[in-house]
Amino acid sequence: MPEPKPTPDKNTNNSGKEQQDDSHDLGLLVQMSHEWIRKNIKSAVPDEVSDTIILKRNKIYSRHLFFSPYYHLSGSPKAHMEAKHAGKPASEHEKHEAFHYGEGEVRIAVNKCKKKLSKEFGNHPNLKEEK
Repeated sequence: MPEPKPTPDKNTNNSGKEQQDDSHDLGLLVQMSHEWIRKNIKSAVPDEVSDTIILKRNKIYSRHLFFSPYYHLSGSPKAHMEAKHAGKPASEHEKHEAFHYGEGEVRIAVNKCKKKLSKEFGNHPNLKEEK
C-alpha cells in the first residue's frame, strides 16, 4: 500500500475561492510527533489547555505509550480481554500489565519514521528531527 501524500488543509476566503490556511497547513504528519499533537490537541482537551500546549510546544507535556498486547508475558492482558469478552464484572479484570514507552523512546520511534519518510518526501518541514 503506498504512503499517503501530504495534503494541506484548505479554507475558503470571503470571495468563496479556496485558499491555504497557513495556521493548519501541516501536510505530512507522523503520529505522536509534536506536529501531530498540535494538529489534534484541540479535539482532545479544553481550549484553554490546548492553547497553552500549542503556545509552549513540548515544554508542558511528555509523550507516553502504553501497549498491552494479548500475548504479553504476564498473561494479564489475555485474562483481561477474555473476562471482558465473557461479560465478567470489572473486579475480575482490573489488572493488566503493559509495555510502557516514555518520552525518549517515543522520540526515537518518531525520528525513525520521519527519517524514513524524508527519503521519500524530501525536506518537508514536519519531518525535521526532534531533539
